[in-house]
Amino acid sequence: MTNLTNRFDGAYFSRSVGFVFSLIIAGLLFAGGLAVAQPAASAISSNTPPTLQDPTATNHEISVSGDFFYGQGEITMPLFYSLSQAPGVGSTLQPSVGDAGRKAVFVGTTLSYSFDQAWCFDLVYSRSDSSSTVPINFGEAVAIAALPSRFSLKDNWYQADLKYTFPALQGKRLSAYLRAGVCFVQADLTVQTQIPSLGLYNQKDTTTELLGNFGFGAGYRLYTGERFRLGLQLEFAGFYGTRSQDSLETLDQSVFGLPLSANSNAKIDNTLHGWSGRATVYGEYRLGQSGRMKVFVEGGVQTEGTKISYPSGAGSAAELLWGPYAKLGLSFSF
Repeated sequence: MTNLTNRFDGAYFSRSVGFVFSLIIAGLLFAGGLAVAQPAASAISSNTPPTLQDPTATNHEISVSGDFFYGQGEITMPLFYSLSQAPGVGSTLQPSVGDAGRKAVFVGTTLSYSFDQAWCFDLVYSRSDSSSTVPINFGEAVAIAALPSRFSLKDNWYQADLKYTFPALQGKRLSAYLRAGVCFVQADLTVQTQIPSLGLYNQKDTTTELLGNFGFGAGYRLYTGERFRLGLQLEFAGFYGTRSQDSLETLDQSVFGLPLSANSNAKIDNTLHGWSGRATVYGEYRLGQSGRMKVFVEGGVQTEGTKISYPSGAGSAAELLWGPYAKLGLSFSF
């Protein structure tokens, strides 16, 4: 969308990108500094410096991380599904699909447990809260398609994944894995705008999604030292699921001074499918004499594309989010 005004403006986006790369560089410099200092400390403490434990000697690993994603793109919303059920002017409105630009910061956490150097179980939570004044495309529903509108969206994501890493590639520069999981999304949307000749329009929409996903990933180690590792990682997944929306719309006809509202919320059931991808640089540093504890940092770009099929002849619509991604965490092997 052009001329998009948002509380997450261009300056904020620049600071977000700077934060991602600062986080990566700080983590790598920290790890590199420790790696350089380690031999000197070992030489002072003993004539035979301690060696790190072979990581393959442990079968279990747990980790926790903080996750950051600055997403920008477009989202869609149902229009007049509820209001078209109201008497009077409601009968002249046809259900349609609107779209609007969005910029939002997602923050969250990931908990992971891996077993036997091959199986890994992830629990992921993230949330965002964005609001802005944007042009919303009402399509053919009104004479002026793009109306300046107050818009807010709060969403919470809960995901569980099972990942299998191919044992034959353990210890090699190239690694690969398969991933399958489920995701539950809960979101609250509000829209307010003045529609010429109709009045003040309001919508409150509660959305839930249930998605299944299957994907793969590959990593390549650029550098492997006694304590420090640096590499590249690429992930891709496809997903399919359902979206259920509970939408209530009201229209205040200021010309007549009488409010008009739907008798009940409109229940909208959609199907959706799409893909997600992530390309990152990662680094890790092993702490202590045993090296069982590690600090890791990851940063790059993430993107997600979704196609939603709407009922009542409204057809399908596409959504897209993309932007910088970063992760900082700690793991322990035992």
